Amino acid sequence: MKNIFRILSLTILGLVLLGCENEYEPAYEITPNGAFLRFDEPLLPVIDFTAIESSSFTNVLEDPSGSVASFEMFVSLSKPDSTYDTVSLAVITSFPHNLSISADDVVAAYAAGLDNSTLDLAGFDAGDQLNIISTATRNDGAEFTSADFTGDLTNPGMRQAFDFTVFFSCPFSVDDAVSNTYSLVFDGFPAAIPGEDVTNIEAIAGPGENQVTFVNLFRHPGMYDIIVTVDPETGVATVDQQTAFDTGELVGIAVGSDFGLATHDGSGFFFSCTGFVTLDLTARVAAGSFGSDTYQLQRN
Repeated sequence: MKNIFRILSLTILGLVLLGCENEYEPAYEITPNGAFLRFDEPLLPVIDFTAIESSSFTNVLEDPSGSVASFEMFVSLSKPDSTYDTVSLAVITSFPHNLSISADDVVAAYAAGLDNSTLDLAGFDAGDQLNIISTATRNDGAEFTSADFTGDLTNPGMRQAFDFTVFFSCPFSVDDAVSNTYSLVFDGFPAAIPGEDVTNIEAIAGPGENQVTFVNLFRHPGMYDIIVTVDPETGVATVDQQTAFDTGELVGIAVGSDFGLATHDGSGFFFSCTGFVTLDLTARVAAGSFGSDTYQLQRN
C-alpha cells in the first residue's frame, strides 16, 4: 500500500513539474525586440553647397533586430534667422536601405507637405541645416522615437538614425572663423566649470594651417586650449588628443572623484560661414574613458 502511495505521489509531482516547465519561457524568448535603426557607416552629414544640384548625404540604414516594419523620416529646414515647418521626408519599409538626401528631396518634401511652399534650390544657403527626426514602427504596430532611447543608444558611436542634422557645407576660411568670439551653446559632458562665462571664448588662428585655437574653452584655472584642424573643402573638423580640462574642478558636478587631467579627441564640423561648430569628443583620463559627448559653439 505504501508503494502505491509513493507511486501516486511521484506521479502527481511529475505532473506539477511538467506543468510548470511548460509554462516557463526564458526572458530572451518573450521580450520583444525594439525598433532601433542605425547607420552602417560613421556619419558625414553634409551636402556640398557649391554643388547643390548634384550633392547629397548618403548612408545605409540598418535594422539590426529585423523588427522594423516602417521608418518615417521628417525634416525641418533651419536657417540662422528662421526655422521652417516640419514635413514628412520619406517612408522606408525595407532594410538595409540605401539612404540619400539631397536639396531636391527637401524641396519635393515641402511641396508635398505644404500647400503654399515656395522653397526651391535658390532658397538654400551655405550653413543651412536639415534637422531630421524619425519614427520607427515595429512589426506589431508599436512606435518608437528617440525619446525611447535608453543607456548608450545616444552615444555617437552607436550611429543612431532617428535624430541627426545634415549641414550645407561651405568652404572653410580661417579669417572668417576667428572674426569674433564664441559661445559654448552645448556642453555634453559637461566639462566647463559652472558659473564661468562661456559666452566670450576667444578664437585665434593657428598654430598650423587650417587650424583654430579656442582659448581655455572650458574655463579651467589650468588654461587648457583646444586646437581644431579643419578640412577646407568639407568643413570636417578634427581634434587630436590634447589636454582639455581638470576633473578635480568637476568633482560632485560631472564626476564622482578626482581623476586628474582629462584629454579630448574626436571630430565634427566647423562652418566658418555661419560660425557654427559641432564636435563629438571622447574624454579620457589615466583610468580610462568617459565616453563620447557632443559640444557645440556658435560665433557671436
